[in-house]
Amino acid sequence: MKTYEYYGSSPDGWNVSGTLKVEGNERFDYSEGQTDYTNASLSGGATGTWQREGNVLLFRVEKVYTPVYFPWGAWSVLRAEVRGDELDFGDGWTMSLKTIPTKEITVRNNSAKPKTLVLEPWGVRRMLEPGERVRIVTQGEFFYGQRAKVDYGEEEIVFHGWDGTWATIVPEPQPPDPPPSPQPPDRRDD
Repeated sequence: MKTYEYYGSSPDGWNVSGTLKVEGNERFDYSEGQTDYTNASLSGGATGTWQREGNVLLFRVEKVYTPVYFPWGAWSVLRAEVRGDELDFGDGWTMSLKTIPTKEITVRNNSAKPKTLVLEPWGVRRMLEPGERVRIVTQGEFFYGQRAKVDYGEEEIVFHGWDGTWATIVPEPQPPDPPPSPQPPDRRDD
């Protein structure tokens, strides 16, 4: 699934934001919000199917939830040209591919015994040897007030994410062994 976003304003002074989710099963979902200077707001959206023809996406609208500023009309077909990370619908309306934040959290087993690292809610498990360090790489957005959290317990280290994100464990390279210390030259008395 790809998510595109739009932030702008209409000629009549409304701030307009739109989110278009283009799913792999050739379905789309569009939601839009409009806010004026008094903070009054309106929202609407559209759903339907899409198909690709070269570098053009065709959106066949099945249902519209009014009001919407952009021209999503029931049973209409909207055409958008793919230009890199943007969809260009024409007439100055472009939507940009949403970037999903990536974070890295370093975790180390500081105990003298092996511990299990668990990624929740996915149930991914990996044994960490004493002194071993890894990075947990996460991608996705947390809702307001939510955050990634690591709990260090006696038997386990648990990373708490949420269903709308993903996470993976990346081993950190172990530092190389220090070079052997130089030996003094062997002295022989002749």
